[in-house]
This record gives sequence, C-alpha cells and structure tokens, in this order.
Amino acid sequence: MPQKLIFIQPFRPPSKTLLALLKSRDKELREKALSYFDDYYSETIEELNELNVWLSGSLDGYKLAKIRTLLKKENSKIVTRDSKNVNLVVIAKNTKLDELPENRKISSAIELEKRLNRLEQKPTNSNDEKEQDDKIIELLLSSEEAKIETAFKILEQEGISLKVLPLMFALFKVHQKKHIRYQAKDLILKEKNSTAKKVMSFCETRNFINAKYTVGMEEMATIEGFNIELFLYYLVLNQKHHLGKEYLASLNSEWTQKLIEKEELLNTKKLTLYGEAGKKFLYAKRIESLTVYATSSVLWEMSWLKRLEIIELKQKITLPKSTSFLELKALTLETKEVQLRGVLNIETLCIKKCKRVTIDKSFKLPNVKNIKLESCSFELKLFEKFLEEELLTSLEKVEILDFVAYKMPKNFDTRLKEILPSVEIIF
Repeated sequence: MPQKLIFIQPFRPPSKTLLALLKSRDKELREKALSYFDDYYSETIEELNELNVWLSGSLDGYKLAKIRTLLKKENSKIVTRDSKNVNLVVIAKNTKLDELPENRKISSAIELEKRLNRLEQKPTNSNDEKEQDDKIIELLLSSEEAKIETAFKILEQEGISLKVLPLMFALFKVHQKKHIRYQAKDLILKEKNSTAKKVMSFCETRNFINAKYTVGMEEMATIEGFNIELFLYYLVLNQKHHLGKEYLASLNSEWTQKLIEKEELLNTKKLTLYGEAGKKFLYAKRIESLTVYATSSVLWEMSWLKRLEIIELKQKITLPKSTSFLELKALTLETKEVQLRGVLNIETLCIKKCKRVTIDKSFKLPNVKNIKLESCSFELKLFEKFLEEELLTSLEKVEILDFVAYKMPKNFDTRLKEILPSVEIIF
C-alpha cells in the first residue's frame, strides 16, 4: 500500500502575538519578538526611493530627525501615523498597532536599519549636506565654548554624520573642559550606528594623552567609516607633543595639509620625523633641515631643503636620476643598501652603516667638498673607482670612520692619497 505524503506547515508565530510582545516592558522579549517578526513577516526593502514610510514604534539605531535626513536624499519621507499616501509600514519596538494593516508592504525595523546604514555609508553629492558638515566642524574646532555649544545643539537635533564623528570623539577624549567632554560623549552614545559603537568600544578606556601612535592608531584607522585624520588633527592641535602627528605626517590628507599650514609642528626650520613624510610636505616650505626615518618620493621634490638625512632601516634607498633640489648642501643616508644615481649639486655626502653600495654611471657630485663614510662595510674598490674616474674638482676631505676592518683593502689609505693628493684623507 503506497505511503501517503504528509506536508507539515512550518510554525509561524501569530502576528498579533508578536505585536503584543513588541509592547512588553521586558527588553529581551521585545528584542526576540522583533527578530521573529523580521524572520516571518518582514519584506525586503530593495530601495528607499520615493517612499512614504510609516514608522510604527521606535528605532534604536536612529533618531527620527536623522531618518528624515537620510530618506530625504532618496526623495522619501518618514511619518509616524497612517495616511492614504503611506506605501511602506515599518514595525518597530513599542509599536502601538494591534494588528497589521492590509494592502501595504510590511517590513521590520531591522530591515529598515540595514537600508539606513547603507545610505549613511553612501557617498553624497549634496552641497547642502557638505556645507552643513563643514559648518559644524568649524564650530567644533573653535576655541569659543559658545560655538561648540551651538554645534552640539545642531547635532542633538540632526544626529552626527560620519564626517563629524571623529571630531566628536576627539573632543570627548581631550577637550580641556570636562562638561564639553561629557556632552560630546552623551551625543556619541545616542548614535547607534556600527562605526560609533566600534570606535567607542576601542577608545573609551584610552586617554590618548601624548599617546604613541603605534599603540592602537593603525587598528583605529581600519574601522570602516572613521576618518582618523580629523581625530588626530584635533589631538595634535591640543597636545603639541602628541605622537599622532607622526601618523598624520605620513598621510596624504587635507588635515595633514591644514596642520602644516596652520602650525609649526610639522613646518619648522629643523624637523625630525620618526616615520614617513607624506605628499603634503610639499607645503612645508619653512623646513630647511629634515631628518626622516623612512624614504618617500616627496623628499626629492622638496626643492628648498638645505640638509636632508634619511634613516631607512627597512629597505634599500635608491636615489632618483633627477631631483628638484635647488639649495641642498648636505645629504646623509643611513641604510643597509643604497643605489647612487643622478646629479647632486651638494657639498657634503655622508653614508652610514651601509653594507652594499651600487653606483650608477649617471651619479655625479660636481660641487662636493666632503665625502664621509661612517660604520660601513661595503666593497671599497667600487668607491675607489668612482673617486678615480670622476673629476671632483671641489673635493677637500674624505673621511672613512669605523669602517669594518676586514672589508678595508690592503694599503687602501696609500692608494687613496695617490688618487687624491690635494685632498685631506681621514681614517
């Protein structure tokens, strides 16, 4: 006898039961009810274009004013009561509905929040929104408390955009006035988007006072939607010795440029950077003597430099075949390996701690007066050949100090004096 197939209808919680649970005083019950509603009754919101959305209840992640702002970008509206124009009903916690409206598209607050998160991350071409953000940033950067309070009032009503969020975190962490720090924190905590939550979790217990940028800053920079450049800009402005300036110096950021143009922290007569110099150092016209602990292309374009020292511990230094130097007098290279190329109109060349040197045919030192090799261990025969073949008419002194003994050719000092009889040779 053939067996009869039996189809079991999956369990589907009654909508009226879920709506009742969404009004519960128990937070956990409300959360579970919304999750079940999202699973069994919510339709996917493909787009938010030109919709009239009736939000029944409250959304944890967004204030009503913020939702209005985001939906306005898509020519959509949000309302809190039913009308004949409504074409999407969103069910949220604390809904007042006892049953679902008929002939309407129904979605959950969970589904709406997903779409709003995407809208918030979406690039905008709105000049009005950009101008509003720029205005708020200008107010928050002010030294006048009244202007900061004005910005806080705007943010209380409209929420904090991702562009402004990093500055709010900076105010929360390092503003001198306690009440400003507390207000900034309160406003941030009202923002339920994932970026705000992740950054708060990361930096709430850190004080960032004269912090080393290597402790956490790289990790912070990976948080999606968080502009660490603006965060660091404010920290460095308020704490002159904050090592965040080293991180900021390496970035091609408008805030790096602003710091260079506004302050002498990265644009002073003599500067040492314990990292890389970013492209914005083309604006650092005050620097005459620069020491930097990493090589980068911008160094060869800083035409006004008089002295440049590059300490490169990680990779080979390769001089470009052409540079923009107009005033450079002294170049110091501290690295394990270097390739010398191009014409350098310098007076002093110093190479330190180098194990391998290659010299290109293009390498010329027409005006060099002093060549110094310190604590090196490369093959000196190549260097000898360069000195012998080049017409170094301005050369006055050659210093070879603390050179590794077994790498020093026999009678090299005698040979060097024969090649350069009028030059002072120091070993």
